[in-house]
Amino acid sequence: MNIAFDIVNFTIRQMIYFSCILLIGALLLNYSTKIFKFKNLSYRTGLEALFIGAIVAFFISSIPFIGRVLSLFVFLYLIKWFYKESWKKAFLAWLTTVILGFILAIIILTIIDIPILFIPKLTF
Repeated sequence: MNIAFDIVNFTIRQMIYFSCILLIGALLLNYSTKIFKFKNLSYRTGLEALFIGAIVAFFISSIPFIGRVLSLFVFLYLIKWFYKESWKKAFLAWLTTVILGFILAIIILTIIDIPILFIPKLTF
């Protein structure tokens, strides 16, 4: 196998994965902001906030434990700043986005027939 081909293949797959996650995450954030009646309800605002947050989180999340906590605060701050809302509303929008993401993941995993949490399916 050619190592250069493997690296290019891996990079392209990661870019596609990042793009899909970013687009779906922005959609979920958009729904969350509609639930809490934010002022700026554009899809682009959520996309910008998540893109910047993902780039910053990529660099600071490598710090053990504290990096993950800092990433959370970065995302909360970006939601607060881009949507011009309070910390409470930013946290509720972030939490709702995470919950909607888990629900969507469970639905997708169920549809493509992958056991959730590695619990085997019961067949009768």
